[in-house]
Amino acid sequence: MAEVPKTLAPPFSKDKARRHIKEVHAMDEGQALQLLRNKLEDASDDGGMIALISALDHIPLAISQATAYINRGAPRMTISRCLHDFRKNDKKKTNLLNRDAGDPRRDESASNSVVTTW
Repeated sequence: MAEVPKTLAPPFSKDKARRHIKEVHAMDEGQALQLLRNKLEDASDDGGMIALISALDHIPLAISQATAYINRGAPRMTISRCLHDFRKNDKKKTNLLNRDAGDPRRDESASNSVVTTW
């Protein structure tokens, strides 16, 4: 599969963002799997890891957000359940990836959402 570069703009004013655009490539499967394992508090649940990182298109930010969601909901939230929730419907997918934690350093109009980033 050809690597499609993603464009990230830092979460400050749009004028400044245009000067700081950085291309970020999706990780390969091995890198994405390692990131998932490193971020999971309980990496013993190997079931569905490949399917989850594939559903997240090997995007580091999406993997990081999914692992935070799993870690917060553990032990009831598992990789398999997260994947099920992610695939359940578009509204749920948006909710899983659109957690806006807030950051006082960010432009108020900028969102934390990986959904709007991509």
